[in-house]
Amino acid sequence: MTAKSKNQIKALVIDDEPFIKNILTILLEMEGYTVMSFDSGLDAIEEAKKSKYNIIISDYFLPHMNGIELIQKVRELHPYIASILITGVGDEQTIIDAFTKGHVNSYITKPFSNEEILKITRLALKEQEIKLKEDRLHEELQEQIKEATRQLKEKNKLLKEKEKKAKELYEKLEKEQKLVKNKNILLQKLSVTDGLTDLYNHRYFQRRIKEEFIRAKRYSLPLSCLMIDLDDFKILNDTHGHQVGDRILTEFAMVLNNSIRQVDMAARYGGEEFVVLLPQIDTEGASNMAERFRMAVELHRFSGTGKQFNITVSIGAATYPAGDIKIERDLLRAADTALYRAKNTGKNRVVVHTPMGEKAIGGGGELLTIAEKRKLLSDITMLLNRNVGLNELLKIFLNRLKEAYDIGPDSDMLYAIMLIAKNGEPFNFISTRVNGNYKEDILKSAKEVVKSRE
Repeated sequence: MTAKSKNQIKALVIDDEPFIKNILTILLEMEGYTVMSFDSGLDAIEEAKKSKYNIIISDYFLPHMNGIELIQKVRELHPYIASILITGVGDEQTIIDAFTKGHVNSYITKPFSNEEILKITRLALKEQEIKLKEDRLHEELQEQIKEATRQLKEKNKLLKEKEKKAKELYEKLEKEQKLVKNKNILLQKLSVTDGLTDLYNHRYFQRRIKEEFIRAKRYSLPLSCLMIDLDDFKILNDTHGHQVGDRILTEFAMVLNNSIRQVDMAARYGGEEFVVLLPQIDTEGASNMAERFRMAVELHRFSGTGKQFNITVSIGAATYPAGDIKIERDLLRAADTALYRAKNTGKNRVVVHTPMGEKAIGGGGELLTIAEKRKLLSDITMLLNRNVGLNELLKIFLNRLKEAYDIGPDSDMLYAIMLIAKNGEPFNFISTRVNGNYKEDILKSAKEVVKSRE
């Protein structure tokens, strides 16, 4: 230990024997220590209160208190002060108390040599120095642990906040993804459905009919198509307004949807025209379904603004396979042609397309257009003006009807006979069901009409 470091060490020496106290003081000062000596423990305590000391060397026997008690009190003031207890006589218990109660660094008995007391002093100081370093290191470690714990808590807090934010962001993202998904579903629906009726739109129908036609062709399955038009809808729309018209179209779409199977597809083709695809339905099934729907519409009461309306429809039906239907456009064209026929032969009826022509299913049974009726009427008028006999007239007339209606010999269809008055206008309407005596019935009726003209 250098002189400079020793000068920094302050020592308290307490002994009630002046000789021992002076020897210890001289020895320590010669070593370079700063020494304060006392013969009373009370004086030493008062000094310890005023200044910091590095070591205390005390005799055991002192006035007012013993050396162990003094060291305890001084250590309360300076916890890291080194301590040496000196005694002339002492039993085993004194030694035990010195180390357990006084926590002394060392114990020495009188007489002692100078070298021995100096060596013990150095060791006591070194021990306390080590203890001080250990405690400071321990305190530093505790502070570091405390700081690390604080930082860890802070990081955990930040982590929890980040996790909370991440969870909130995830929930927000999930909500937005769900919203985007719903919007995409809505957009997808809007892209394939009609905004007013909620049926499929024309564009999507064109895609589906191609798919269904390819499937029907590949697996040799029937595929039927119904073209439907609301009769006189334009007149209703112009008379009662577009709001009423829109409500009727919407209600009509509901009736249509409720009348078809889940595998069928209904679409708004345009305006008041609708179309239905019937997979795996043949001609008979399509005509039956179309007629049932026609009757359902006719019986339905459509509601407008405080008023109910009776609506009828004309329906054209066509079915693949057929000789003149090779692609999906042929199927559509055939159904559209049948619809046109239904519209021009009185409306409120179903007309089915066949390779031999169109055939009426319901709603009156007429299958002649206005132009064809006029042509037939003109031909018969011309025959009457040529004074053709009644039998010949009826024969020609019935042949023309058979040609117009494609009537077979065993047909159950009604014969409709229109006889012409002298002024060229229709005079009467006679219909009779075909049976074994149909010629006699027709002749009898015709004679009655002709006779009434004269």
